[in-house]
Amino acid sequence: MALRLRARVRSHRAGRMATAAMVGVACAGAAVVAATGVASVARTARAVPPQAKSVLAAVTRETKQQEALRKSTWKAAWSTLDALASIGDVQGADAALRSLLSLMMVQTPHSAALSGSDEGKLRTAYNSAIKACSNAGNASQASLYYEEMRERGVRPNGRTYGKLMEACAKAGEVEAAERWFGLLGEEGFEVGSIEFNMLIDAAGRCGN
Repeated sequence: MALRLRARVRSHRAGRMATAAMVGVACAGAAVVAATGVASVARTARAVPPQAKSVLAAVTRETKQQEALRKSTWKAAWSTLDALASIGDVQGADAALRSLLSLMMVQTPHSAALSGSDEGKLRTAYNSAIKACSNAGNASQASLYYEEMRERGVRPNGRTYGKLMEACAKAGEVEAAERWFGLLGEEGFEVGSIEFNMLIDAAGRCGN
């Protein structure tokens, strides 16, 4: 009787150790998936015991769901920012911009060099925020967005300077509009009739 009890205890302990080992392997596999993304699942699955593959499959499904949610949130934030910028809602556009930035920082840390794609997305986001300022005639906030995007390593384009000039024109800030006009040319962007008309508009609002 005693021998049978000892055998059952040893069997129970062995089973618990095997279960713990399987869970450990599965957690390690899950960490790999989280770190490297869904594309690495096939390679990871070949490197773990069959018992852990079901756990990896569950992690993969969850990762895909998180990616789908992030993309949905991303599209909603873009649409919101564009809509608020169109009506000149600077405060609302700023909140939408911060939401977009928080989503982008998952792939683009502030300290990391920006890829061309990430820089383009950030430029578009900041241009939309500046557009909100131009529609509201808020030249000071538009200038702050310009400085912020520069600090993040985002290069402005002709649209950036055009919206900065428009913000100054609506605010009647002639000198500021002239400064952005000068930078537009210095950066090598084309200066056309629209930009000249903005200067005239700014001067007209000041009575010049």
